[in-house]
Amino acid sequence: MNRLFLAALVAVAVLAPSSTFADGPGDNLPGSVRPIPPVGLELDDATKRRLLDAAETLAREAADVTAAVDADHAEVAVFPRAVRLAVEDRFLYSAKEVEQAERLLALGRERLAALRAGARGARLVVAGEARATEPRLAVG
Repeated sequence: MNRLFLAALVAVAVLAPSSTFADGPGDNLPGSVRPIPPVGLELDDATKRRLLDAAETLAREAADVTAAVDADHAEVAVFPRAVRLAVEDRFLYSAKEVEQAERLLALGRERLAALRAGARGARLVVAGEARATEPRLAVG
């Protein structure tokens, strides 16, 4: 009797979830599927153009610095790429995040100036004026 009850319990535990959570044709319609991550703000054209133009300019100027190694280029190139992807894929969810994107571009310009001045490696990462009110990343 116990074995029969245990076998029935195992059968229900194994078969029930597969039938209740089955993937059906309606689960794959683009209009009914929740996007992950959720869609962010629809930026006005002026803001979108300003951010994308600044990102493109920064990326182009960083690529023009020929004296740096690839790792140092990456310390600058990450900023315009992050902003471009966030704008194009609508990953900005508030006005504060738009401001943060602008600050990322400003930080990228600071690093570009340091790269042009000859800073390399960890000195490139902590380049710029030290501000007592802001945390600074120091590597190495």
